Amino acid sequence: MQHSRALTDEVGVEEKGEVISKDDLVPLKVSDRSFPPWAFTLGALFTIAHQVCCYALALLAVFFVTTVVQQGEVGMAPILTGIGAVFMLCLLVVNFAHTRALSGYRNLREEHADRISAGLSGVIFLALCVVHPLAGGAILVGCTVGLQARYGLTLPIFGYEAPKRGMLLLFICPTTQFYCLFPARRTCLAMTAKIPCVAVRRYWSVWFSLAKL
Repeated sequence: MQHSRALTDEVGVEEKGEVISKDDLVPLKVSDRSFPPWAFTLGALFTIAHQVCCYALALLAVFFVTTVVQQGEVGMAPILTGIGAVFMLCLLVVNFAHTRALSGYRNLREEHADRISAGLSGVIFLALCVVHPLAGGAILVGCTVGLQARYGLTLPIFGYEAPKRGMLLLFICPTTQFYCLFPARRTCLAMTAKIPCVAVRRYWSVWFSLAKL
């Protein structure tokens, strides 16, 4: 007991017969893993650039169908294709830079990116409602389905997600040097699949409208 009481009176480390006092101890340096304000601003800029590229590709597909297919201006096809390739390259670079710049904040980066994307979707929804009250119905339906999927569950999901997460971690290679390209590649492949769908939908809607006439 006396030995324990002596330890509380003077904190020290014996090394080569010397005692280091409490004043000579160097405080432990730790890193703060919270999301700094500059990272949120940088992530917001990357997310806005990402959304601008996505909206530009969607509008470009509609403009391609309107100009080349409907009006028959075949000479505009290579120009519009080149512009689409530039936007696709910009989308790849933006996603890669976003992942690379904020690589230590993956969860927070994705969470804030979803919030910023939701805010931009709200702006697009208001702009479409100004054009026509029913034009923003798709965004409203998407938000409703998302809220229902998030808050409408009655069963706990932790028991069902464990095998899925285990298989995901099993097939992930942590030593790859191209981890920053995975989100960018996934986004570019998704946009490559969506652009023909938008163009075909635009083409068939015009065709059916002409057929009714």
